[in-house]
Amino acid sequence: VSFSPDGRRLACLQQSEQSVSVTLVAVDGSRPPVPLGSGARNEASPVFSPDGRWIALAADGDGYRVFVTDAAGSGKRWGVSTGEGAEPVWSRSGRELFYRNGGQFYVVDVQPGPQFRAGRPRPLFEVPMAAVASSVPAYDVALDGSSFVAVLSPPERASPMELVYVPDWASEVRRKLNA
Repeated sequence: VSFSPDGRRLACLQQSEQSVSVTLVAVDGSRPPVPLGSGARNEASPVFSPDGRWIALAADGDGYRVFVTDAAGSGKRWGVSTGEGAEPVWSRSGRELFYRNGGQFYVVDVQPGPQFRAGRPRPLFEVPMAAVASSVPAYDVALDGSSFVAVLSPPERASPMELVYVPDWASEVRRKLNA
């Protein structure tokens, strides 16, 4: 799902009959895979921070929440979302972490350094997106942080769309205009 900035490791999802978990894999096969082991029933959307020190992910307990864990695989993790949240995305600078809960987007300020430190989530905006989160984010942030691109839900309609096929419609229009 996410390569480390140096391209040497991959955070991937490993699925069993009971759960989906994040595992770190050395791309060259030089080390055995390392499960991140959050203990959650399901994990999703792992993404390396721009400096490669941290991995943000969503973990399912009583609903998905966003966490950050040490990319070295120490098992330490820090809660980022104060409520439900999914699909974390780092800013290019690594000083902000974005996530969403349904269509509501949040940002959390992150302080760089050897210890992970994050502020409180702040709401950014809301857009019509599917409430269900996926294993990879359905949005991304521009490199300069000035805009977002997202896969939006289709607008709700009161009635289903209808397609009407009219063979030789031009003749039909002429006939109705001459009537």
